[in-house]
Amino acid sequence: APNNHLFHTFWAWIATRLFGNSEAALRLTSFVRGVLIVPISFELVRVLYNKRAALLTAGLVAISSVLIEYATNARGYSLQMLLIFLGLRMAYSLRVSWNRALWAAFALVLALALYTIPTGLYAVSGIFLWLAANIVLERQSDWLKRLGALIVSGVLMVAITALLYAPVLIVTGLGSLTSNTYVTALEFPLFLSSVGDMLQATLAQWHTSLPLPIALLLLVGLVIALVTHRKLADYPVTIVVPLLLVAIVLITVQQVAPFTRVWLYLLPLYFGVATAGLVWLIDHLPQARVVYTGVALIGLVWGAGLVVSSDSPYWSLETGTFRDAEAVIIDLTTLIANDPDARIVYEHPSGEMLHYYARRHGLPGDAISQGGISPQTLYVVVNTEYPQTPETVMRLSGI
Repeated sequence: APNNHLFHTFWAWIATRLFGNSEAALRLTSFVRGVLIVPISFELVRVLYNKRAALLTAGLVAISSVLIEYATNARGYSLQMLLIFLGLRMAYSLRVSWNRALWAAFALVLALALYTIPTGLYAVSGIFLWLAANIVLERQSDWLKRLGALIVSGVLMVAITALLYAPVLIVTGLGSLTSNTYVTALEFPLFLSSVGDMLQATLAQWHTSLPLPIALLLLVGLVIALVTHRKLADYPVTIVVPLLLVAIVLITVQQVAPFTRVWLYLLPLYFGVATAGLVWLIDHLPQARVVYTGVALIGLVWGAGLVVSSDSPYWSLETGTFRDAEAVIIDLTTLIANDPDARIVYEHPSGEMLHYYARRHGLPGDAISQGGISPQTLYVVVNTEYPQTPETVMRLSGI
C-alpha cells in the first residue's frame, strides 16, 4: 500500500526483532532519526548561511511540536527528512567540489528518500533543480562537466530506486505505489480550494505551540532572507524557490492537495531561511549580541514550555489515533473469551491500533472485521476523537 513506508518498515522490523514487539521498539527508529534531524539541520543551515542562524534553527527544530510528534510516530517521515537533508548537504558540496564517490552517495541517499516514501519526489526534484540552477549560474570552469555529472547522478538515482521497488512492482504492480485511495485527482476549481485549505493547515501545523511573537519574527526573517539572499549566502539561488516551484508544478499536474505531513521536510528549511534573515536584522541593531542571545533564550524556552504544557504532540490527530485502543482490546478480549463467535467492527482510523493490541493480548485476528458479517454478538467500537457513532460504524461495515 502507498502508506507502507518500506525503508522505515525494514528498520522497524530489525528494532522489533532486537527489542520485542512493543510501542517503544516500533517508535525507536523514528525517534533516533528525529533526534538526528537536530544536528543535520544545524550543519545544513551553517553551510547555507551562518553558525548563529544554524544554532537558532537547531533550537527551533528541537522544540517544534510537529517534529517531536513525527519523531515518535512510527512511520517513515523522520527518516525521509533525514535523508533529504543529507542529500541537500551533499548537493551544497557538489556545487564547488569534484568527487565521484560523493556524486554516487548523493544518488544513493536520494534514492533511499524515495524508497522511504514516494512523496520524496517533491523534495528530490527540487534539490536537483536547485543544484542545476546554481551550477549554471555560478559558471565555474568545469560547469558543463558538473552538469553532466548531475544528469548521470539522476539516472543512477532512478535506477537504484527502480531496483529497490522491483519486488513491489513485480508482486503487486505499479498501482500499489501510485493509487492512494486517500489522495485522488480533483476537478480544477475544487483543486484550487483544496490547495488553499492545505496551505492554511500546513502553516497552522508548523506553528503549533510556537509563541505568536516568535512566529511573527520568523515570517519577518523569511521575507528579509529572500530579499537579501545574495548578502547572506555564497550561492546565487536560494533553496526556497526551486523546492516551491517543483512542488507547485507537480501538484498542479497531479491535481491533488497532499496531506500537510508531505511538506514536513520544508519546516527545518523554513526555520533556517527565516533565522538567517532574523540574524541579519539583529546584526543591524545596537548590542546585537545581547539581542540575539535574548531572542534565542526567551523564544526557545517559551516555545519548549508551551509544547510541554499543552502536550500538543500527544493530542494531535495527525495520521490517525485511538488512544483507548489497548483498554478497549483488554475489555473485549475478556468478553469474547466466553463468546468465540462474537465479532468486532470499527471505523477508520481505529483498525491498525485495534489489530496491533489484539495481537499483543492474544485476541484472534478474525475477531476484528471490517464488515460483511452477521454474528449473533457484535461489538461496535466508536473512536470518539472523530465524528463516529455506532450507526456510522455499522453502516460503513455494511451492517
